[in-house]
Amino acid sequence: MSKGQVEVKLNQQELNDLLVTSIAEKPGSSKLLAAAKGINTTIEDGKIESGVVVNTSEIPVETLGTSERTVL
Repeated sequence: MSKGQVEVKLNQQELNDLLVTSIAEKPGSSKLLAAAKGINTTIEDGKIESGVVVNTSEIPVETLGTSERTVL
């Protein structure tokens, strides 16, 4: 490990909780988080996978940018 780096060990639930907290702290993301029906994080073979189930009909479209609206 190089200078200035810290090693942190988290289990799947702790990482999932950290992701949810991080998303909630970002301006504008609370609306996306409110539309989320579930967030799941898994750690397998040293790889992290995270997924979210979102009800897109609950995202307030008027708060999205043009490119974000196009995706929906």
